[in-house]
Amino acid sequence: MPFNAAGELECIQHLSKVTIVGLLSGPEYPIEEDPTLRKINRFEYLIGGAIITALSMTALIYWPGLDGPWILDDLNNIPPAFIDKLDWDQLIYIVTSNGSGPLGRPISMLSFALTSLLHGAMPWGFKLHNLTIHLWIGCLLFWLGGRICSREFYQDTPNRGWAIAGVATLLWLLHPIQVSSVLYVVQRMAQLAVLFSVLALLCYVIGRQNLLPKPKLAILLLFIAFPTFLMLAVLSKESGVLTLAFVAIIEIFVFRRNKGVISSNRQIRLFMVIFFLVLMTISAFVIFRGHVSLLDYSHRNFTLSERLLSEGIILTEYLRMIILPRLSLMTLFHDDFEVVREITPGVCLHFVFLVGLILGAFQLRRREPLIALGVIWYFCAHLLESTIFPLELMFEHRNYLAVFGPMICVATLLFKLKKDGWKTLITLMVAGSFTVLTAMQAKTWADGDRLIVTSLAEHPNSKRARVNYVSNLVSKGNIVEAAKQLFEGITRFPNESLFYFNLIKLQCDYSTTVSAELTQKIEKILTSKPINTFDMIAIDGINQTMLAKKCGNYSAEQHYHMIALALNYYEQSSLQNSLTLGSLYHLRGQAAYNMGAYDMALADLEKSYQVHPAPHFLIETIKLATAVGRLDIARRLLDELHKMNQDGKLHYQYKLAELEENFIEQVKGNATQ
Repeated sequence: MPFNAAGELECIQHLSKVTIVGLLSGPEYPIEEDPTLRKINRFEYLIGGAIITALSMTALIYWPGLDGPWILDDLNNIPPAFIDKLDWDQLIYIVTSNGSGPLGRPISMLSFALTSLLHGAMPWGFKLHNLTIHLWIGCLLFWLGGRICSREFYQDTPNRGWAIAGVATLLWLLHPIQVSSVLYVVQRMAQLAVLFSVLALLCYVIGRQNLLPKPKLAILLLFIAFPTFLMLAVLSKESGVLTLAFVAIIEIFVFRRNKGVISSNRQIRLFMVIFFLVLMTISAFVIFRGHVSLLDYSHRNFTLSERLLSEGIILTEYLRMIILPRLSLMTLFHDDFEVVREITPGVCLHFVFLVGLILGAFQLRRREPLIALGVIWYFCAHLLESTIFPLELMFEHRNYLAVFGPMICVATLLFKLKKDGWKTLITLMVAGSFTVLTAMQAKTWADGDRLIVTSLAEHPNSKRARVNYVSNLVSKGNIVEAAKQLFEGITRFPNESLFYFNLIKLQCDYSTTVSAELTQKIEKILTSKPINTFDMIAIDGINQTMLAKKCGNYSAEQHYHMIALALNYYEQSSLQNSLTLGSLYHLRGQAAYNMGAYDMALADLEKSYQVHPAPHFLIETIKLATAVGRLDIARRLLDELHKMNQDGKLHYQYKLAELEENFIEQVKGNATQ
């Protein structure tokens, strides 16, 4: 390019003038304001106002739902974390003793304990903290999306990138499918995993973008901050490990979209080696070596192949719920989903659709990278919970982070409209419809009775919805209607022992006669099919009732016989799930205790721990041995628990102190007799 002396001189004179005027900065030398800067400042104020509005709107529509009750799994996971004062031994025990997942989810348990310390044992404070986490995640997703869109896809018009991220985040915050994560307290585990995952992804993206301009900052974010947040995500819930998969798709669909998949940057190559190969290898070794049951389908009514076929339908169903949400499709209970057991043309169509979306995303990687990223984001979020692992088939909360992908696609398509008026109108219409639906759903979740009745009305073939409805009727004293609902369940599912056991429990609670025909039907079922988790919950309920009083004409010996039938079938079959087997021994031990056969009870409880060496089985055996005066057994098991605690396998100092105190009191009681 030829040198233009006149132009260069004019430029230098202009710069000199601006510099001198800036230095003087007196009233007689006003500084000219750059109109571009003024436009940017206006945009920043607009974005700030939009964020505050979106967060306020989200908080407002969720606020009535904070008055809702505890729900289902809340009652198993939250009360053990209650603390009323800061006791370090108790806090360590809470954090390390949870049995959820292979890693125990200690960060989530810590958060439950801190919430109880701040707000007491009522659900309102727990739901408030869930809502607060939801709002924080929204802010972080906006930041992450804005960094990616403005710096990688819209360098010339960064405001457009931030606006797309803002619309996607707004729709994510307001989407009605999120209610089952925000107002279901135990799903804080999923929320915290997402919170720390998004923080880790932010560190990765910002570090990746600063490799050349700020290498020290990049190294700090990539090699210190990223692994820290990754660890916190995994310790909140195991799905946090998907952070690594999200890094991969961001690298491929954002930073390497116009290049080869393998980066030429030395730091990035090192990053990939350390945090993909090493971490994934170690994680796989620890998890699969110590928890083989992660791939054990013996406690499910479907096989691996049936699960994969079913998940193809479910992933399509999730997309329908996300793109065209209907409240009648959204519920706590999806156990009425019919397992897909064979390949049919309809199943093939679903898989053709899903594979088409994935292949299409790779085809659009260079031409429409944001849409491609949004599609792959959705599938990436389901890699763990909707693939090979023997989890239950369908839950809405699995879409908590996945929703952001389709919302990126929607926002990108909206901004392709040429007229700003149409963009604004359609955005307001979609956000408005989401707001109305979420407000209606939050109102339903605020009323426990309404939630239960609605769930059963919309999903009459859900076994859990019906049993939950029965429990609600019993709590209100409506025994006749409760029995009617159980008989309806038996009519719909004549080969399911769940409703039979719940009917026996109802009759036990009110000392009515249990017919011989009913017990014969249960015996027939127990000798023909394996028992499941919800059957065992009902059996445990009967055990607890028998602890307090007699159970009409249904004796403890009969109940022991029922559990023995289930246990015999399980032992003689090819099923090998140690938790189920250990639980059955534990239940039979409880029944033996109710019979007064203490030696049989202790033998079964010890067997439960031998089959499945979970600390809670050992603790229950110690408690029973102490209570019935078998102090030799109690002392031996207490010493074993102490050894496990000293070896660092457990951190049960708090529970050990409680068990030792009970043991000493029993010894003193025996001495005075």
